[in-house]
Parts: sequence; C-alpha cells; structure tokens
Amino acid sequence: MKKVTLFVITLLILLPLPTLGAEISAVYPQVTYAGTPVTVIGGPFGPDVRVVVGDRELHPASIGSRQLVVITPSLPVGEYSLFLRDGGQASKNTFSIRIELPPPAISSLDPDHLDECSSPEQRQINLRGENIQRGAHLLLDGAVIPFVREDDLSLSFTPAALRAGSYGLQLVNPDGKTSLPHTLWISNLPEIESVSEGENFVNYYQVVINGKNFFHNSVLLITEYPGGMDDLPPRQRFIPAQGGTAFNGDRARQSQSENLSFQDCHTLIYNRYPPSGQAMRITLRIGNPDGQQSEPYETNLP
Repeated sequence: MKKVTLFVITLLILLPLPTLGAEISAVYPQVTYAGTPVTVIGGPFGPDVRVVVGDRELHPASIGSRQLVVITPSLPVGEYSLFLRDGGQASKNTFSIRIELPPPAISSLDPDHLDECSSPEQRQINLRGENIQRGAHLLLDGAVIPFVREDDLSLSFTPAALRAGSYGLQLVNPDGKTSLPHTLWISNLPEIESVSEGENFVNYYQVVINGKNFFHNSVLLITEYPGGMDDLPPRQRFIPAQGGTAFNGDRARQSQSENLSFQDCHTLIYNRYPPSGQAMRITLRIGNPDGQQSEPYETNLP
C-alpha cells in the first residue's frame, strides 16, 4: 500500500499542471529592478491568479480582466521565467524577464545653492541618494570629482570654486548605470551683511562693508538723506571700486576724495569724506559688472 501511495505522489509531481485558460500576450518592461512594477497583458485574469517569477509566487498589485501588475521581487541579477498560476493550473506560455541592479539616484543636495565667493568649508556639500554601489563615481558637469562615502545612502564632497551658473551632478555605478542629473546652483548676487566704521584720518574715515560676492570692479551706490533738509531730494552717487572713476547721478566727474577699495570678495572699504559731523540716514547698495545688485542696506553715518 505504501508503495502504491508513493507511486501516485511521484506521478502527480511529474505530471504537468493542467493548462490555465488565461494567456500572456505581452510583458513589459522585460528588463526590471527589484521593487518596480511589471505589467502583464493577456487574460482573462481571475481574482485568484498568481504570477510566478523564478521560484517566487507573487500576488499581483492590481488585477483587471486583461491586465495585471506585479512588483518585481528581490532576486539576484539574471534571467527569470514568468508565467501564471491559478490554483492547480498554469498558463501554457512562459515569458522571460531580466532583473538587474537599479540605477543610482540623487535625492537631495545640502546645500544645493552656493555663492561664487565662498570658502572650501562653505562649499562642502552632503549628497543623499539611492542605489549607490561601491566603486561609484561622482560627475560634475561630466568630470569626475572626489568624494567621501558617509554611508550606503550618502556622501560628501567639496567642489572647486565655480563661476556663477548651474552645474549638473550625476552618479555612475560600476555597471555603467547613471543617475539623472541633479542641479547645483552657484550665485554671484552681491549682499551687504554689515557696515562698520574703520580707521579715522584727518578729513576722512573708512567705512568697512562686509558681505559676499564682491568683485574688484563692483560699484557702490550711495543714497544720502541730509537731516533737517526735507525740502532737498536725496543725494545719490556711484563710486567704482579701486581704479575706477567716481561720478554723481547728474554728470560724470573725477573724484579726488571718496573712493572704494576692493579687499576681497567679502570686504570693500569705502573712504568717506563726511560733509559734516552730523550723522545722516544713508543707504548703500553694491552693483556688480553683470548688472546684479544687492538689496539696499540702510545705516546712519556722518
């Protein structure tokens, strides 16, 4: 009796499953990654149909009468058969799909905006991403740049000083798969952060202007509001940085007094000859050669 039972079980295992009425006419994509959807076209599909990929029997994520969607299982890279099973029946046709490692992706940059005038410490960027394989490369506008791997999902890097504009960052895995470009923005918009009095001389004193994105040929726009003279319009004048020509808003004229000295991209020194010892409301603004201007900075100076 035991021999008969064993024979029957063996016969059942060897016999092919009855053919399922549902057929597969198309599968896409045929190259996929773990966790991504695969669409199966054919049918008619019943509510209990399952998709078999390799040795995995999967519940579809969605089922229609002629279309179903299944999520690619996590399997080693390779080719796998795909067919349908419903109870004790299997589809008569089998398709093949290839599972590969997914391409890398850049999720975020922190920061994603830098100033043209910035120190190496200020240019350090943290990148968060996905599917970054060991041995991956980081490209900045197509050129490989060094980075430090922080963990499986993040790395840090410090780009060289860059001119204003937009730059594309991409990750390239050893298998050649490349992420979509992620934009890094470099700004040269000038900004005045603080104004303070510097050294005093016989008939003038220094005004130290601190900020960022200053150039050797930047221009200082000064608007003065003389106190107690409300009937007079504010006085405006432009002072080019070191080596330029100063002029007021009405007529150009050489300046033998006030001048602007470029120290570095963070510092300008304005040598001011005060019209009197009385402090007045004054507005300063920096203009760069490309036409960009800082927001007005208001203070009180003699």
